[in-house]
Amino acid sequence: MNSETYSLIDTTIKIGLGAIIASLSSYLLTRLNHKSDARKEFYKRYFDTIEKISDSAEDYFQKWSRCISAISGVSKGQIEKGIPVSDEGWKKIRERDGLLIQARDNKMTAISRLKLLGINDAAVILDETANVENELREVVIFECKIPNLKEIHSIQDKMKKKRNLFYIESNKHYNEKKITSS
Repeated sequence: MNSETYSLIDTTIKIGLGAIIASLSSYLLTRLNHKSDARKEFYKRYFDTIEKISDSAEDYFQKWSRCISAISGVSKGQIEKGIPVSDEGWKKIRERDGLLIQARDNKMTAISRLKLLGINDAAVILDETANVENELREVVIFECKIPNLKEIHSIQDKMKKKRNLFYIESNKHYNEKKITSS
C-alpha cells in the first residue's frame, strides 16, 4: 500500500471518529435537555394544579363563610333579642345556603385533584368539612332553627380548624416539590 492509501484511510478514520463523537454528544445533550424540559413541565403542571385546588377550595370556604355569616347575623339581630326569624332572614339564609351547595362542586373537584396528585391527607381534611357543614345545615335548614351565637362560634371554629389543616397539609406538598424542583 502506498502512502496515499494510508493517508486516505487515516483521514477517513479521523472524520468517521469525529462524526461518531459529534453524533453521540448531540444525542446525549438532546436527551438531557428533553429530560430537563419534561421535568420542568411536570413541576409547572404540578404547581398549577395545586393552585387550582387552592382556588376551588377557597371558593367553597368563602361560600361557607358567607352562609355562616348570614346565620350569625340573623341570630344576633333576632334570636338573641327574642324576635322570631323574619321571612327576609330565612330568605337570606336559604340564598347563601344555595350558593354553598353550588360550591360543593368546586370542593369535590379539589378533592379529586388532590387524590390524583396523591395528596390524600389534604383530600381527607377537605372531605371532612362536610361533617361540619352538615352539623350546621341539619339544625338551620332541616330543623328550621337558628342556633345561638355560642353554638355558631363553636361550628365556625371547627370549620376554621379544618381550613387551616387543609392549607397546612397542601402547603407541605407544594413546598416539598418546590424544593426538589430546584
